[in-house]
Amino acid sequence: GDTRFDRVLEAASQWKPFETVEQFISNKKILVAGSTWKEDEELLAQWFSNYKDDWQIIIAPHEIKRENLERLSNLFAGNIFFSNADHASPSLNTYSSMIIDNIGHLSNIYRYATVCYVGGGFNKSGHHNVLEAAVYGKPIITGPSFQKFKESADLKNLGAGFTVETAEQLTQVLEKINPSVAGQIAMEYVKTNGGATKQIMQWVQENL
Repeated sequence: GDTRFDRVLEAASQWKPFETVEQFISNKKILVAGSTWKEDEELLAQWFSNYKDDWQIIIAPHEIKRENLERLSNLFAGNIFFSNADHASPSLNTYSSMIIDNIGHLSNIYRYATVCYVGGGFNKSGHHNVLEAAVYGKPIITGPSFQKFKESADLKNLGAGFTVETAEQLTQVLEKINPSVAGQIAMEYVKTNGGATKQIMQWVQENL
């Protein structure tokens, strides 16, 4: 088994409400984009420019240096930085995008998504951890480089994972996804594959 499933299940079991994010959310659909790189962000910005009326986006970039955050602020109109949320004027839910400019919150924020986009899929090394989003019952979208990860191939085959290379493809995927159905598949996949840690510890106790 794979103990990563147990780690995300444990993290999800300790989830607590995130007041700042809840104040940001309006009555629109929410796309949470985590661990994004430049290629992901440019694709997302191109898509989002046409869908701000229907969606809000929360983007947690892989790189939080000031110059990268400034670039993101220019890419995503109507944004607010997470660090400025306490001083938002007018109210937070009037903003169309939130940029997470610190670390440590992403795995909790995935729970608020309608659909999750996991970044890194335009790099040769592949995308970041899709299980952090799948554990909350969310459909997963990544860039095209997913083959190195069994869980991504599994989710794609099951109908809970999707890959895109362009903003047009992202639009098409979002139009065809049933988030409830795909999300339930993702959650069941994670739960079914849990338990490796317990099995390993049992083996150690019996054999050492």
